[in-house]
Amino acid sequence: MRSRSTRWGVIVPLVSVAALLVATLAGCGSGDSGRHLTFGVSTTTMTSYESPFVSVPQAMGYWKEEGLNVRTVGFEGASASAQAVDAGAADVAMFSTSSLFAAQATKRAKQPMVGFYTAITRNYSTLAVLPDSPIRRPADLAGRLIGVSALEASQVSLVKAAMANDGADPTTVTFIPVGQGAPALTALRQHRVDMLALWDGPNAVINGLGQPLRLITSDYLEGLGFMSVLTTTRAQLDKDRAALVGLGRGIAKGMVFAQANPEAAVRIHWKLFPESKPKGLSEEAAMAQGITVLKARLANCEAIDGVWGRATDAQIEAVRNLLRSGGVLPTVPPESEVWTPQLLEEINKFDAAAVRKQAQEYRDTDR
Repeated sequence: MRSRSTRWGVIVPLVSVAALLVATLAGCGSGDSGRHLTFGVSTTTMTSYESPFVSVPQAMGYWKEEGLNVRTVGFEGASASAQAVDAGAADVAMFSTSSLFAAQATKRAKQPMVGFYTAITRNYSTLAVLPDSPIRRPADLAGRLIGVSALEASQVSLVKAAMANDGADPTTVTFIPVGQGAPALTALRQHRVDMLALWDGPNAVINGLGQPLRLITSDYLEGLGFMSVLTTTRAQLDKDRAALVGLGRGIAKGMVFAQANPEAAVRIHWKLFPESKPKGLSEEAAMAQGITVLKARLANCEAIDGVWGRATDAQIEAVRNLLRSGGVLPTVPPESEVWTPQLLEEINKFDAAAVRKQAQEYRDTDR
C-alpha cells in the first residue's frame, strides 16, 4: 500500500478514515440502549493491556451504569486516531500526547481537539536492544535502523526527540515497520534492525518469549508522564460533558478492577476479544503471559495524588520540552490548547473500595 505525508506530519497509509474505520471495526457495544459513543484506541491488536480501558468497563457494566452504549474501534496508530476524532469517525480516542500536540501545532485540523483524561501517566515507550548491543544511550542511535510497530507510531517522534536531546542528529536514523511480538523480535535477532522502539505491552511479550532485552533510557525519557490521553473535540466536550465523564469514570473503575484482580481482567478481555488470547500455549502459560503484559501497562498508569486521569503541570511541560528541544515540532502549543482537567472531579466520584471488592469476588461463570 502506498503512503503519503499528512497534515499530522507523519506517514500513514493512503486510505480514507472511513475506509480505515471499516477495516478495523473490532470492538463491541452494549446493545441498542443508551447514549452511543464511538471510542477509538490506537491499535488493531486488542492485547490484554487494553482490558482496563475497553473490556472491563464494558463487561462489568460500568459504561452501562453511566447510560452509555460504547463501541470500541481500533485504528492503526496515534495519528490515525487523531484523524478519526477530527473527522468525526470517533467521538473520543485514546492516543499519544505527541500526536495531540502535533494536531494542534499544525492548525490544520478541522476543529480544535483537547485531552481530558490522562490514561498513561509514565513513559510507556521502550527503546530496547539485545543485551550485547553497543548502543548504550539515545545518542548512539545515529545512523541506525530502528524497528517500530508502524511508521505512524508515536515512538517515531519519541526516538527523534530523545536523540536530539542527547546530542545526536535524528535525521540519520531509518525507521522500519516490524510489527510487535515475535515478528519484531525476529527482526532484531536477524539484525534487520538495531533497536526496537515499542512500548510496555509488546516489550513484555518479547521478554515472555525468553529473550531478555536491555532498555535504553535518558533523563528526558525518565521525566515523561503525560503520555496518552482521552481526546475529543472542543465542541464535543461542550455539548456532551455527561457522556465524556461517564466514559472516563468507566475507565477509572476498569483500572481499579484490573489492579485488584489482573487475572479476572485478562479473562474478561479474552471473552470479549477471543483473538487476543495467546495461541499455542497451555491455559496456564497463556494466562501468565496475559497477566505479565497487563501488569506492564498497570505499572505505567496511576492515580496522581489520588486522582485518576490527572496530569501535573511538570509532566505536561516535560512533554512540551521534549517535543520542542528535540525539534519534533517547530512550535509547541501551550498546555491550555491541548488539555483540560475540568471533568476529573466528576470522573473520580465513585466508590473505589466497592470496585476492588467486586474484582476480588469476581468469578468466571463459564469455567
